[in-house]
Amino acid sequence: FWARAVEYQGRVYAASLDGKVYALDERSGKPSWSQPFEATSEIRASPVIVDGTLVVASAGGQVYGIDTDSGRPRWPAPFVVGGAVTTDLATADGVIYVHAQDDVLLGLQAANGGLLWSFPLKIPKKLGWCCDRAVESHIHQANVEQPHRAV
Repeated sequence: FWARAVEYQGRVYAASLDGKVYALDERSGKPSWSQPFEATSEIRASPVIVDGTLVVASAGGQVYGIDTDSGRPRWPAPFVVGGAVTTDLATADGVIYVHAQDDVLLGLQAANGGLLWSFPLKIPKKLGWCCDRAVESHIHQANVEQPHRAV
């Protein structure tokens, strides 16, 4: 496991490098789903949960919305981003924030995975992964200037 596990309503959700997402009872450690959810590639980014939807992103560039009770997809299809997602997801007010390795910050609707906006980031390549916390801080300031709105 690379991504941080999250807890929600008596369950622990863990995403793994083999692309599987597990739901376990927090007291017994027994699986809560009949089978793990399977993404198309490894999961390195820590997931978030919004209103019963577990959101995970794969290194292959897909973002999935999963029903926390059943482990089945909640969104009509995964959202495909332009690069790998290896940084932790963030959320606020029903929006999922995704920073892909193509240096674009995306705002997705938590309810259905639809694109709200995208914003190109100008991060010097030589800084690499150390900038992830700076991006996260930028999100929390909620001051993204003139994002590109989806139509």
